[in-house]
Amino acid sequence: MSSDEAKTTSGEAEDGYVLRRATLEDVETLVTFNNDSAIETENRQLDRDKIRRGLEGIIGDTSGARGFYLVVEKENMVVACSMVTFEWSEWNAANYWWIQSVYVHKDHRRRGLFKRLYAKIYALAKEDKAAAVRLYVEHDNERAKSTYVAMGMQPSHYLMYEVDLPDATAE
Repeated sequence: MSSDEAKTTSGEAEDGYVLRRATLEDVETLVTFNNDSAIETENRQLDRDKIRRGLEGIIGDTSGARGFYLVVEKENMVVACSMVTFEWSEWNAANYWWIQSVYVHKDHRRRGLFKRLYAKIYALAKEDKAAAVRLYVEHDNERAKSTYVAMGMQPSHYLMYEVDLPDATAE
């Protein structure tokens, strides 16, 4: 299964939660989730219009080249999400699948929703013959780190460095 084919999914669990691919109709909820996540993890308010453009850029990209978003909903309300993006590795001749923008609404936490998202992402990455599934986490987010370890992930030997490009996010 290709990365493009892997991004479609659905299914309802006995508890009423449904895991599916995000659509453009989910954008406003995901704007809120992304902003809430930034406030919770980095004490940072984001530009909602910029988030909206970013979400429309990945969810509306029918080629699948940028990646995809999965959401979990209950009673037709999105309550959790995760984005997956791809990084090509010439060393492995395969993609790394990056889990990003994980968020579970506070009223639905500690119910295994990230575990469901992760299990689906892992299965799709395996089908796609990905080199690995990766994510990054804030240094001080101990709860998230323990969750990832409990699911079989281990800290990488890589550190991340970056430089912001001032014009990269301009309209």
